Amino acid sequence: MSAGREGTREPAAAPKAGRPRDPGIEERVCEAARAVFADDGWAGFGFNQVARRAGVGKNALYLRWNSPQDLLLQALDIAPAWDKIVRSGSVRNQLIDFGVTMLDAYMGPRGMAVLRMFIEANVRPELFEAYWRSVVEPSLDRARNIVLAGIDRGELPVDTDYGDLLDLVHGAVVSRVLVGRHDRRRKNVSRAEAVEYMTRIVDRILCTPTGVTSTH
Repeated sequence: MSAGREGTREPAAAPKAGRPRDPGIEERVCEAARAVFADDGWAGFGFNQVARRAGVGKNALYLRWNSPQDLLLQALDIAPAWDKIVRSGSVRNQLIDFGVTMLDAYMGPRGMAVLRMFIEANVRPELFEAYWRSVVEPSLDRARNIVLAGIDRGELPVDTDYGDLLDLVHGAVVSRVLVGRHDRRRKNVSRAEAVEYMTRIVDRILCTPTGVTSTH
């Protein structure tokens, strides 16, 4: 099964004259899709449920997405967040920006929906495979490029294990997200707090040779 084939959309039908589309409806529907999936999983996910949560007509969803799966994959896509990550500067600053971006993405409703996706991976392997190929793999490629560029510039040792390094950064993000969700005193993490946290994490990782270099 190919996520690319599943994610291919037919061209959306042109809107009827005199009834322009609401420019904000797509993001509103995506927000509702994340919330429905986080609450009810795939068993409770469909155009009817999402349209009801978003407060829009069901036909608006049929005009934009071929299937509930296509809608969910778009709602979970973090490409827009990745596009905000700096493309130049030191590997240190780019890794900090990567961590801050992930914190921002996962602390919101998307985070709970992503957690649900991993929980249901064994129950809905075809859905998880589509999610992995269309959302996770492109993100991993971008993260790897940050590390590989740092190696090419001589900022990291040539034997740096980019998988281990990114695991450490991403693990710190997931840990903060999970702990933060269970700390009722902390509903949100400000950008300044996120930057401070990720700066400490990245500096510790980069200053620990065993944390970034291969032992093989």
